[in-house]
Amino acid sequence: MSVFPTIPAIDPSIVTAGNWITTTIGSGAAFAQFLYGTTLLTALIGISISIWAFEPIYHAVMWVIHKVPFLNVH
Repeated sequence: MSVFPTIPAIDPSIVTAGNWITTTIGSGAAFAQFLYGTTLLTALIGISISIWAFEPIYHAVMWVIHKVPFLNVH
């Protein structure tokens, strides 16, 4: 750690706000886990991320396909 420069102190209000956000998210996750169970909650999170990421991935793949001339995709 002696390679890194010294980091200035963080304002206590920022640390408090970060702790509040982390606690709030953790409480919400614990409540959702209580309602749905660990397995279902893990599946729901995975499916949600997949749906959220589908459109940009689709557009990137279609852009690449359009760039390949012999496929003749318009």
